[in-house]
Amino acid sequence: MKQVGIVLVSIIVSGCAATATPHFDAQFGDSVQAAKQRQVLYPAGYQPAYPQQGLDGKAANTAIEQYQKSFAQPSSSAGRDTGDAGRTGN
Repeated sequence: MKQVGIVLVSIIVSGCAATATPHFDAQFGDSVQAAKQRQVLYPAGYQPAYPQQGLDGKAANTAIEQYQKSFAQPSSSAGRDTGDAGRTGN
């Protein structure tokens, strides 16, 4: 009796493993992938109509560092009295 139960369970389990829809199973998930691909704004990557022009990264970094250093040490002319500024010539 125990062997009959094992045979029945194995037949039932093997029946669940077999599929009646091999065509659908082969295409499973294709619609999701197609929908995700259609949601991408620029599939080939963004290519601007007018590419940026200017400094490369190293030159821009150096320029920024020099600009920031200019505020760390005031120049010798900063704060100097100009003397005649504001006189009307009298």
